[in-house]
Amino acid sequence: MVDLAAASVGGMENFRKRPIFTANVCPISPLTLPNNTCEVVMEAARLGVGVNVMPMALSGGTSSATLAGTLVTHNAEVLSAIVLAQLSQKGMPCTYASTSTILDLRFGTSAIGCPEYGMINASIAKLAQYYRLPSFVGGGASDSKLPDIQSGYEFTLSATLSALAGANIVFGSGALEQGLTIDYAKIVMDAEMIRMIQIALKGIEITDEKLAMDVIHEVGHGGAYITHEHSLRSMRSQSQTKLFDRRSRNDWLELTQGKELRDQAYQTAIEILQRHQPYALPNGASKATSEIVSEFEKELKKGGK
Repeated sequence: MVDLAAASVGGMENFRKRPIFTANVCPISPLTLPNNTCEVVMEAARLGVGVNVMPMALSGGTSSATLAGTLVTHNAEVLSAIVLAQLSQKGMPCTYASTSTILDLRFGTSAIGCPEYGMINASIAKLAQYYRLPSFVGGGASDSKLPDIQSGYEFTLSATLSALAGANIVFGSGALEQGLTIDYAKIVMDAEMIRMIQIALKGIEITDEKLAMDVIHEVGHGGAYITHEHSLRSMRSQSQTKLFDRRSRNDWLELTQGKELRDQAYQTAIEILQRHQPYALPNGASKATSEIVSEFEKELKKGGK
């Protein structure tokens, strides 16, 4: 992975100056750092790559059936990997991460559309803040099998909880079926909701301009704000949507012919895929990455024999 990344940015020197990826490592709950996790942490330290420490505890299965107990062991698992990282290379960048949730004991499935998923990951964001570490937590994934109403409700609940807790990165957009499936329509709809969550996180700004006391006095009793210049100035500060519809029913029917949101989202996703132009790689990078992959595949075949 490091060789591929270095080839993509013009060489190892450029990569070391600014690593373009972080290595994910997963302690095994409960309270285990397996050999491969330790090896990745130590190798990442040697190569100058940060690590993202992400336990995947299941409350009631691989951690306590109580959420508080799950947080205790989750925290210990993260800290153990961070200690190893710092022993390997002092100051090595570490991210406090989580995708822990509950094991639904009725069905034996990991539930990621449940309120506990958002509650655990919001708590993890707070633990990361306590240790003054960046956080990378789950939020927005769904147990639904389709990008439907259930997936929308579940996305909003857990993503908002994690965001309000101050998580630095909330991941899970587009995920369905306990995270086993990625759906393009859901990604597009989730992006629309993310923009709304980001607006909500900003809160209400209190300034003389925003309080608008002079405007309130000018409009007075029974006046109209819609014709006031202040409303025109403030218009673009309002939230705006691209897919979620706020028009009247007649205007909506005329524009979409009654097409539901999910179908519009699929169409938007297709358009994005058709017009997207990825950034060009440096000269020679494509050949170098192909050679790296070919060499790696040869090594795998040797190992298999």
